[in-house]
Amino acid sequence: MLEARLMLALTALFFLPGAALLLLGGAWRRWDGLQGYVLAGGLSIAFYPILYYTARFWLPWLTIRGPLLAGLLLLSGGVVIWGGWRYRGELVRLQGLEWAAVGVFALTLISRVWFGLAHPFPAWSDSLHHVMLTELTAQQGRLPDSLAPYYPVAFDMYHLGLYALTAAAMQIAQAPAPDALLWTAQWLNAVCGLGVYLALDRYVGRTGAIVGAAVVGLFSVQPALYANWGRFTQLAAQAILLIGAVAVTETVRAWAQADETRRARWWDAVLAALLSAAVFLLHFRVALFYLPLLALCTGYLLWRMRDRRRGLLAGLGVVGGLGLLLVLPAFWEAFISFAGKVAAAGDIITIEEAAATEENY
Repeated sequence: MLEARLMLALTALFFLPGAALLLLGGAWRRWDGLQGYVLAGGLSIAFYPILYYTARFWLPWLTIRGPLLAGLLLLSGGVVIWGGWRYRGELVRLQGLEWAAVGVFALTLISRVWFGLAHPFPAWSDSLHHVMLTELTAQQGRLPDSLAPYYPVAFDMYHLGLYALTAAAMQIAQAPAPDALLWTAQWLNAVCGLGVYLALDRYVGRTGAIVGAAVVGLFSVQPALYANWGRFTQLAAQAILLIGAVAVTETVRAWAQADETRRARWWDAVLAALLSAAVFLLHFRVALFYLPLLALCTGYLLWRMRDRRRGLLAGLGVVGGLGLLLVLPAFWEAFISFAGKVAAAGDIITIEEAAATEENY
């Protein structure tokens, strides 16, 4: 059954790479109970945009197809098995109210699966180009530079991270592009409460975290309605926004307190940078939501830990520097394209170009 195959593929895609990254550096042990699983999911979502953008910019000869993706998943699965044996007794340690949170996440997933089965097609006009770009990414084994041969529009200033996720699902599950898009989007919609749970569980309390996850996943109109709009790029970035903010906050705090080894602090900084960069690569506008959130979090730490500002600023500088390095492939292309168009014409698109585009379309 196609849907079952896609769900199994998405389970592996959205858990194994992030879990492997957490286990390799021993970072999972620094997150309590269910928090480690949430972070593993967020890192897995972040992994594919980083992989595809990095490959296109630094390794233009590399094509990412099914065998390579399957190999990465098998390797990640091997690391997870090794980590599960090494840290046995420490990873599966859910207790009490955490099982209620698992129930909320399961009900949220069921609601999104039910909707996908009832409406088995990606809706609204945005989904048309999402399907085309998923198909092109899977065919070319890389993020496309334009929508050709469908339409000759360049993507220098467009976020393409979503199609790393949908094309990976398409190839691993051997599914048509519309189905891969639909179920990847529904899966992203289903994990909308993970970041809310992580932030509230870490800083407020477990009861509030469960209530927050239930409100977002089961009772709120948004982001469930995104399935009607085809707003999947924004959905993907928002799915990891809060997870990234928590990871950055905890990493900067650890650098200030120096309560972990230098190696552990650097590994945490790499993971926080991966999440932060992926927010940008998935949706440029959501990155503009993300920056004020980070400013609030780090500003609070600078106020509360005034005597350790040097360590805080050092940690923030490391995470920020690594994050900028990871977004360079997308940022550089967008900046060059934007600067060239402004310098050449003063407008992004002239009246004549707009008229020709409308006529040809």
